[in-house]
Amino acid sequence: MTPSDDTLREAEAMLGTRPDEARRAIERWAALAVEDPAALGRATSLALRLGHAPLALGLAQRFVAAAPGSPGAHHATALARRAAGDHDGAVAAIERALALAPAAPVLIAEHGVLLLGAGRPEAAAAAFERCLSHSPQHRDAHVGLGLARLRAGRPIDALPGLAAWAAHEPESADAWRAYGEALELAHRYDEAVAAREREVALDSTPDRRRDAGLALARLRRNERARELLADAAAEPSDLVARWVRWNALPLVHDDGASIERARRTWIDGLEALEAVDPADHPRATLEAAVASATPFVLHYHGEDAQPLQRRYGALVTRFTRGLAAIAAPRPVPRATGKLRIGFASAFFVAHTVQALFHRWLERLDRTRFTVVAVYLGAYDDACSITLPAIADEVVRDRRTPEDWVRAISAADLDVLVWLDVGMDGLSQLLASVRLAPVTAMAWGHPITSGLASVDAFLSGATMEPADGDSHYVERLVRLPNLGIDFAFPLDEDRPRRPRDRDRAPRLVCVQSVYKLHPRNLDLFARIAARLPEAELVFAPHASDETRAAFEARLRERFVAHGARYEGRVRIHAMLPHAGFVELLREADVFLDTLGWSGGHTTLEALATELPTVTLPGPYMRQRHTYGMLSRLGLESELAVADEAAYVEKVAALAGDLAYHDAIVARIRAHKRALYDDTSAVRGLERWLLEACAT
Repeated sequence: MTPSDDTLREAEAMLGTRPDEARRAIERWAALAVEDPAALGRATSLALRLGHAPLALGLAQRFVAAAPGSPGAHHATALARRAAGDHDGAVAAIERALALAPAAPVLIAEHGVLLLGAGRPEAAAAAFERCLSHSPQHRDAHVGLGLARLRAGRPIDALPGLAAWAAHEPESADAWRAYGEALELAHRYDEAVAAREREVALDSTPDRRRDAGLALARLRRNERARELLADAAAEPSDLVARWVRWNALPLVHDDGASIERARRTWIDGLEALEAVDPADHPRATLEAAVASATPFVLHYHGEDAQPLQRRYGALVTRFTRGLAAIAAPRPVPRATGKLRIGFASAFFVAHTVQALFHRWLERLDRTRFTVVAVYLGAYDDACSITLPAIADEVVRDRRTPEDWVRAISAADLDVLVWLDVGMDGLSQLLASVRLAPVTAMAWGHPITSGLASVDAFLSGATMEPADGDSHYVERLVRLPNLGIDFAFPLDEDRPRRPRDRDRAPRLVCVQSVYKLHPRNLDLFARIAARLPEAELVFAPHASDETRAAFEARLRERFVAHGARYEGRVRIHAMLPHAGFVELLREADVFLDTLGWSGGHTTLEALATELPTVTLPGPYMRQRHTYGMLSRLGLESELAVADEAAYVEKVAALAGDLAYHDAIVARIRAHKRALYDDTSAVRGLERWLLEACAT
């Protein structure tokens, strides 16, 4: 054994206990004129194990020089470049290794790993698939394939590999984290929560708890999320944890006082963040915070949103000034030629926003407008893949906020319409930056953005109260009727069957738990007491836990109002669309919610000719159903003035079969006025032309 061999052996012995001495020993060895490939490979490996990327890279380059035909030398260089943060260089090096040994499973698998690190998940998936074709039992390739499909936005395809990883390594927190991420994106929410809880049970270090807390907040397990995020949010520097925990308000409330406490907690958090100096934080941290959460749950509390949203919008704008500095929109709309109109959303998938607004893109006059879809989402489905068919251009798949700002600026838009500000963090972040000379928001989330960067709020005339202008920071634009061209939602338009006179009346409320605040639960209990034989059907949330919490509160309200609960209440999870429509067809009365009216759901209910009762409030978000009934000429019949009248109207529809049938006939005669309404798109076109002419 040579002295140089002794030095490497000593360095290896000291790696775990005396890393600084090990590093010095490797550096002494590196100073020797040793060019033996095997020794250089061993020295490179030791430097990598030590975590010293520059030293490893220098040794790997000497290894390649000494043995340019060795796949191992290029493999070592790839690992060293990855350790140095040069992901593209690492991919190039491993591809040189593969050129020398194209069928080596270890190199093919490593190629997948490095492609994944370089942000090329589809290419990584292909590499892992090739590895498995050579070595079907290759454990790392199975795991890597699952991760690559997950990062490529194909969570359902990713699930088998990640489930197998968690099954084979049940004590691996990393396996449960990856599996939980895929379950979340596949909308298997309860399983996703269980996976993340398993991860934290295995490894409860602060970083794990923080990351799991962020995930549970996305899954709307807000109270558990607040618990997991408590320590991280206490750190002034961790703006993301602070922002998410601040917005993670309870979904289910015991009473009005519970809502007021939640509201007060949020206002306290707003005041604390208003005191933050953005100069004390890196720009990326500020942007990540704004993109991490919105006050979505707060918006359902029923109060005037404008004052708090104005403050919130000012806070968001302060945090995103650095991003605004790189924006380069055209200064004014073009004076000649077709106007370029952008529509931005993260929900060009099977979602309410897509259903409400996709015809804006599809039916805009192409002789006057070029339509650009800005898809902020991370995965595809049968709806999103149609974007190229309904838009002239599509902007998508950018990695960072800066990339998005540059891409949207480069689209050279005259008008940019945000379809749902307030539902998605990335939309909120980007909407705070002016990316076109004219900007607007639609009512996909019908709350003012509070942002000075958004010029107009595009609403529906029949849903807005007379004083609606005062509810928005933006200028209110009342488009014709509902403001949308909504496709008739049923595959088959068949008349409603006559009421079954031998069964109890069936009342349905299929709104989400966000809308089902205590005032609604009291109303349902009063209806149940007034109609002791009626069945009540709900579909409040996908989560078993959230539905259980809702059911407990509903049962309490029934008891308080002397109404029987057992045997007459059904609570569904999420239903497939066909099952949802069948539920509406078999119901007798549709119960609209107080505080936030049904939108998409009411449009589907009225398509089945289901009599619908509503109590409109002072804000547009409380008047969706009222606006629809107005289009049918039924607002004076089915829109009531107070809760007592609501109970009696439901009782009349449930108990008087002739009256019920007469209302069904009137809905049948006029319902088509709600659907395929091209006047809304023509109104949008007029506004676009006027806005660009000023």
